[in-house]
Amino acid sequence: MIALPMVLCKIGILPSIALIITLWFFMYLSGLLGLELNLRAGKGLTLGELGNFYRGPLSSHIGSLSLMFLI
Repeated sequence: MIALPMVLCKIGILPSIALIITLWFFMYLSGLLGLELNLRAGKGLTLGELGNFYRGPLSSHIGSLSLMFLI
């Protein structure tokens, strides 16, 4: 997040601002979706545990793998 303005400065100010706002919106939306899933589950679960809670063991593995890629 800190390096995004430096990387995007090559394409200009307006496209950089549009891309940063778009990225912020998707990060905000994914945070709200994770919050909503945790509120509906009634307890604080990780991404893998949420997958297991709602869909089963395959979703648990996909959620854990995606969390590893995010880290």
